[in-house]
Amino acid sequence: MKQLKKKKKLLGMCPKCLRIRVLTRHHIHPQRHFTQKNPEYLFLCRDCHSELEKEIPYAKIRMSQYEEIARDFLLRDNNQKDAVSMVQIQI
Repeated sequence: MKQLKKKKKLLGMCPKCLRIRVLTRHHIHPQRHFTQKNPEYLFLCRDCHSELEKEIPYAKIRMSQYEEIARDFLLRDNNQKDAVSMVQIQI
């Protein structure tokens, strides 16, 4: 029987809600449309990650539109402009 590798959990501050939580990786450009390795992603808590996923259309859109959705999501409902600079994305 093969032993499954356990994923390491990343604990940190979610750039959206600013709570210390276990963070999940959100690919800026959906893997269902962009199969090549894409280093652009955000680390968000599960709750914020789920909220962001609801805003992403299922149909493929321009790459820049995915970036705008992520940026607008981070800045909405709070004035966390510094949060955007904390995140390792290139917009």
